[in-house]
Amino acid sequence: MGASVQALATMRALRLDLRQRRKSAGISQADLARRLGISRETLVRREGTAVLDIGLIDFLRWVAALDGETNVTWNVTPAEGSTNEAEGPR
Repeated sequence: MGASVQALATMRALRLDLRQRRKSAGISQADLARRLGISRETLVRREGTAVLDIGLIDFLRWVAALDGETNVTWNVTPAEGSTNEAEGPR
């Protein structure tokens, strides 16, 4: 499976997991949107689109707003030529 196909599959799994958690918790889209500080329409788009178009911070806020954790595991592979060490003043 190519990296982009795998990334899309992961985003789809995240989207479905978060939508199911919201429903299981009995939280409406309008209520969750209020908790996240976004419009209901934006939440509908994020729950319904194949590509989860949010940044990591927004994703973490979404999980926190549902009082939970996600079951999706992320594996990050460093880009070729990159280093695993943080660079900066020592």
